[in-house]
Parts: sequence; C-alpha cells; structure tokens
Amino acid sequence: MQRKLKIFTSIILSVFTLSACKFDSTIPASNNAASASSSSSLQASAAIIATTNTDSGNEASSTASSASSSSDAASSASTTETPKKTTKIVFLGDSQFNNGRDSGTSVAKYVRDFTGFEVYNLGCGGTTASLNPKDNYQSKEPCFINVCRYLKGEIDASIFNQPAYSAAAAVAGTFDPKDVDFYVVEYGINDFNAKRPLSDGKSTNGAVYYVSAMKMGLTWLKELSPNATIILCPPLYAQFWGKDGSFLGDGNVYSNGITNLHEYADNCAQVGRSLGCIVVDTYDGKYMDLNSINAKKWLEKDGIHLTRAGRVTFASVISHFINKKMGYDNSEINSPYTIDTYMTAEDKH
Repeated sequence: MQRKLKIFTSIILSVFTLSACKFDSTIPASNNAASASSSSSLQASAAIIATTNTDSGNEASSTASSASSSSDAASSASTTETPKKTTKIVFLGDSQFNNGRDSGTSVAKYVRDFTGFEVYNLGCGGTTASLNPKDNYQSKEPCFINVCRYLKGEIDASIFNQPAYSAAAAVAGTFDPKDVDFYVVEYGINDFNAKRPLSDGKSTNGAVYYVSAMKMGLTWLKELSPNATIILCPPLYAQFWGKDGSFLGDGNVYSNGITNLHEYADNCAQVGRSLGCIVVDTYDGKYMDLNSINAKKWLEKDGIHLTRAGRVTFASVISHFINKKMGYDNSEINSPYTIDTYMTAEDKH
C-alpha cells in the first residue's frame, strides 16, 4: 500500500508541476472539496486532491465534470440548483507564503490544489508581524498589524505600493473579510531577525513587540471575521549562517541577542491557543520531519526559506487541518509528514 501511495503521490506532483500557474493571486475553484476517508492523513489528503484539483486541463477535474454533466442530464430539466457558497482561504504571512508565486508553487497554490477552495494570498516577503518601532503607527509596510488595519478599513492599500508587494496588492481588494472562512497566518522569522522583543508589559504600543503584535492582529481578525477559523503557523525551524559561510547555529541555539527562534515559535503558539486558533506548530517535528538532519531537503541554502518540496509538504499539512475542520478528513497526524513523499526526481538532484 505504501508503494502504491508513493507512486500516486508522484503522479499528483507531476500534475502540479505541469499545470502550475504563471501567477498566484486570487485562485478560484469551481467546487468545494469532496469527502474522503482514509487510514492516514496523508492518504486522505491525496484522495481529496484527486477529486478536487480544478486546474485547467487536469484529468481529475475533467472526469468530475463529465460525471457531473451525466448526472445533470439524468435530472429533471426544470430543476435549478442553488449555487453553493465557495469556501475562501486568506493567507497572511511573509516570504514563506510569497515564494513560488510566479511558478505556481506557493504554499497557497498547493493548498488550493489539495482542497479545491478559493485562496487569496497576501503573503509579502520580508515582512514582520510587528511595527517598526522607529515608525510607530506611521509605518507604511504590509506587516501583520498593518494588513489587519487595512482589512478593518483603518488604512488604505498604499501599504502594498512597493513593487515587491504588487502581487499581494492585486489580491487585497478582491474579497470581503466577512466572507472569509479561513485565515492562515504565518509570521516570526523577520521579527526574530529584526530583533523585535517578544513583549513588554510597560510599553504603551504593544504593536512594536512580536508576541503582542500577533495577539493584537489575531484578535482583530476574530472580530473582523467572527465566522472564520484561524490557522496559526508559528515560525518554522531554521538555520543561520555567517557572511563567510560559517554555521552560526540553528533556531534552537542561535540567539538574536534576545533569545532563540524556538522561543519565538513557542510564544506564538501559546498566543494562538489562548485565542482558540488551530495552531499548526511544525517546529518540534510533530507534523513535519523538518529538523537539523534533513534540513537541506527542506530549506534553501539560506537555511530559512522552504524549497519547492518543502512548500508542498507544508501545504499538505495545512490542508489536512482545513479538510478536517470542514469534515472531509477525520484522521489524526500520528506521525510527521515526510518530505521524501513529495519530492520529485528533479528535487532530488
């Protein structure tokens, strides 16, 4: 069974590569995901992909369309179906979500493939959760705080004015927060690199601290979209290298002068749980086998950004929780998703 699963997954990944979009903005899907049952979360996700991938030219989509047409032909001609509400997923994050847009291999695009739902990717590379303390509330960057303020209508879309954020700018005004079903939120590595403190109870502006900013932004999203489910992804495991190529340490030991990245991830997870978010904490290897031993498979040479195979694996884990919340997958992740399952022959060379 494992051998058949690996072969099937490879076929699906080949379809992803061949049908990859040249853009990654608002990605619509014609239907919500179909129900699937399985003995493992990976098999459940794979089954859902086969029935919901709606990329043009996709064989599974064509088959489903043909079956739907036959069913419609057998129905009464006078029957009119009420259009179903399309499930909408909004991604808020940094380069982990922004990377892969041009090649159609972003985390958001893969989640769309795994679930069949509409995705709106507001990932902006290099952004933090917190405000730059030098700018205070006059900051013009699309950090988490400012994106939430934009969604609330407090500031305009000028935060996306830089060319690097043009793809997110094209998406920003295309959905109504009240219609959002899921937010997938991921920030932290840039706050760590910028040496933003975790929190300070004496501060009059908590938005300049990482944990305080996360709590503030997540609370705003809950108020803005009370019916939405928030999936929070704390910072992923990372490695740090000097300009001379020397290894400085990984997220468990390397300090930014305040603490290590692991501490940032732990604090982020605690905030998410306290607010009732679904916390997809991948740092300790519970959900993904990203660690110091196989980091080269997962991470680019900078030790921080996910490779293509890393992005699709991460997307598969996120999709598991979305499908589970929707009632399409009742399985538990009892062992971490392995990146080898999602690597193509090209990834291995």
